Amino acid sequence: MSLVLLRKVLILFIATLAFAGVNTTHAQVVAAPPNPAEAIKQGDLADAARQARRLAETGDPDGQFMLALFFWHGVSLPQSYQDALNWITLSAVSGHPRAPAARMEMLKATEPPLPQRSMEWTRANLTQRAEAGDNQALFHLAASYSQRFGFENTLEAYFWYNLSVASGNVAARKQRNIVIAGLKQGDIIKAQDRAKEWVEKWRGDNAQGAPAREPTEQQIISDKEQFGSSPGTIKSENDQDGEHNAPDLSMQGGSIEQR
Repeated sequence: MSLVLLRKVLILFIATLAFAGVNTTHAQVVAAPPNPAEAIKQGDLADAARQARRLAETGDPDGQFMLALFFWHGVSLPQSYQDALNWITLSAVSGHPRAPAARMEMLKATEPPLPQRSMEWTRANLTQRAEAGDNQALFHLAASYSQRFGFENTLEAYFWYNLSVASGNVAARKQRNIVIAGLKQGDIIKAQDRAKEWVEKWRGDNAQGAPAREPTEQQIISDKEQFGSSPGTIKSENDQDGEHNAPDLSMQGGSIEQR
């Protein structure tokens, strides 16, 4: 990895250490939600890494984002580019506003097969969550097959958006209508049959999974903001990381030394 690229990602990591406003919306069901940002403020990076992992494993994109950076830099965890890519990809697919830019920096510094493995890991993680009753994972699975993440499969995107619509996700309906336009009717019907079988297996009266967990209002709003709510609003990863979402890679406002 070039020193310039490492510096960019390191600065992004330092900026994250300074960020104290971790969104705990996804973890509010827990009596005492993990708070890695508070541990960072106290100077305990080992505890921060542990709490970031706990938060990440609840499905929280902020926790996933922070855990990825701990792995990337090997701070309080053994350095692992694969684990870093896994978690940053999951965070990006799950709607974290800064994760796509961080993921792009990591992708520039890694080679195959790490990116492909990270997407496979992300989809396996989301599939498990969806089968366990997490309806929001249906939408994020569909997004993982969009062009913006580099491993496009329009038919799979349609399949998961269709399930997401059936679960009541309003934002998914527009995206389903976009992807269906480029599919053959025979493929569409097969995907619809698969969707009916999936619902019967995982959401029916004799479903194998846990009762479905409906997305919160905040999660739906987040999906609308990231993926748009009208035709033609799926953005490329570069477009998504415009002026509003781009990470601050400068040292403005002073520097925070890595502990």
